[in-house]
Amino acid sequence: MTLSSLTNSLLLGYSSLSSYSGFDPLALSLALATSSSSSTQTTSTPTSVAIAAAEAGISGLDQLSTAISDFQTTMETMLTAAQAAPATASSSDTTVASASALSTASSGTYNVTVNSLAQSQTVTSTDVADPAATVIGSGTLTIQLGTYDSGANTFTAGSTSPVSINVTNGSLDDIATAINSAGAGVTASVVQDAGGYHLSLTSNSTGAANGFSVSVTDSDGTNTNTSGLSQLAYDPTAAAGAGKNLTETQAAQDASLTVNGSAQTSASNTGVSIASGVSLALLTAGSTTVSVSPDTSTLETTAQNFVTAYNSLVDTIGSLTGTSGALAGDALARTLQNQLATTATDGSYTAGSLSGLAQIGITAQTDGHLALDTTALQTAYTSDTASTASVLNQAATAMDSLSSSYVDPGGFVPLDQSVLQDNLFQLQLIDGLAPSTGTSTQSLIDQTQAYQSALNLQTTSELLGLSFQSSSTSLFG
Repeated sequence: MTLSSLTNSLLLGYSSLSSYSGFDPLALSLALATSSSSSTQTTSTPTSVAIAAAEAGISGLDQLSTAISDFQTTMETMLTAAQAAPATASSSDTTVASASALSTASSGTYNVTVNSLAQSQTVTSTDVADPAATVIGSGTLTIQLGTYDSGANTFTAGSTSPVSINVTNGSLDDIATAINSAGAGVTASVVQDAGGYHLSLTSNSTGAANGFSVSVTDSDGTNTNTSGLSQLAYDPTAAAGAGKNLTETQAAQDASLTVNGSAQTSASNTGVSIASGVSLALLTAGSTTVSVSPDTSTLETTAQNFVTAYNSLVDTIGSLTGTSGALAGDALARTLQNQLATTATDGSYTAGSLSGLAQIGITAQTDGHLALDTTALQTAYTSDTASTASVLNQAATAMDSLSSSYVDPGGFVPLDQSVLQDNLFQLQLIDGLAPSTGTSTQSLIDQTQAYQSALNLQTTSELLGLSFQSSSTSLFG
C-alpha cells in the first residue's frame, strides 16, 4: 500500500470524527475524489485540505475562547457591582450632614436635626517661656481614659488599662514626645500663644466615654499642687489648683440629634446610623432631610452590561459558525449558542415574587439577542429592590458557570484545541511538512496502518454517536 492511499483511507475514517472540530467531511471527500481520479499532480492534496481546515478550526476556537472569556469577565464584574450599592441616599443640606446607603437600605425620608457634634476632650497647661529648656519636673504621669459625669462629679475609668509614663527633668517638648510614644489614647502637642508655650492634650477619639484623667506621682513628694510635674495633673473631680491643674478647653461629648422626632446620640460624627443601611456624617448643627431611594442608574448600567455582553458573544458565535466562518457546522459552538439561550430564559432565577429575567425587563428576541426594557426594570426594582438585584445576580452566576465549563482548564474549548493541534501536527507529518522529526516514510505507513486497523474495529454508528469527548480521539491514538 502506498503512503497516498493510506492517507486517503485515514482521512476518510477521520472525517467521521470531524463534526466536533470544524472540519467539512464533504470538502474532504471531494478532495479525495479529485486526488484519486487525476492522472496529473494537483496543487491541492487531501492532507493539505485537511491541514487548512484544521488551522481554520484552531483559529476559530481561539476567537471563540477569547469571546467567552470576555463574557465571563463581565459576568464576574456584575456579581461584584450588584453587591456594592443598589440604593442611594441624599441630604437636602450637605453642610449639616452627608448621607450614604447600603444595599440593604429601604426607601424612606428622614428629617434630621443635629443639635451638637461629638467632641474629643482637650486640656491645656499654663505657659512657659521655652518649651525645650524649661524643666517641668520629674516623676510619673498616668493617663486613664474614661467618662466624666458633671452632674454627679464622678469619673468612671474605661475598659482600657491606664498608661504610665516616666519623666526625668522633662521639658514640655520631652513630655509631649514621651506621651505620644506611649499609646495612651491621647495626643500631646506643644502650642505657642501670646504668653509663650503650653502643653495641649487631646483624646484620640470623640465621645463622652473617651475623656481622660492625668494623675501624677511627683518626685518632689506632692502630687496635686501646681509645682513640679504635678502641675500637669488633671482630675476632673478635684478642685482647680489641687489636682485639677490643667484647664479643660473642650469637653468630651457625644453627638446629639433627632431623627423624625426621636432623640439619639453618637460617640462619633461619622457612620451615624439613622435606619437600617442608612448612615450620616455629621458636619455642623442644623436641620436636613435625608431621602433614600433605589439607585436605578447603577442597576440599569449593570443590566445593560449583561445584555450587551450576551449579545456580543452571540454575534461572535454567529460569525464563526456562518457559511464562511472558521467554525461552520461546528457542534461545540452551536451547543454553546443553544445553552446560552436556555440559560437566559431560565425561569428558576427566583426571589420574592419575581421569577426569571423577563420579569425584570430582560427578554429574548427572535434574532437570538436579548433586549432591556428599562421601564420594566425600574418598576420591578422600585417594587422589590432586593429581589430584582437577586434575580440579575442569579443569572450572572449561571452565565459565569456556563462560561467556565467551556474555557476553564479541561473545558470543552481547550479540549478541542488540544485535539486539533495534535491532529494538525500528524497531518503535517504525513504531508511532509515536518521532515525535521526524522520520521521515515515506512514509519508513517506503519503508524497509519495501525491507526486504520484500530479504527476499523469500531462501527460507523459508534463513531457517529460520540459526544464531545469524541473530539479527544487523536489520529494516532
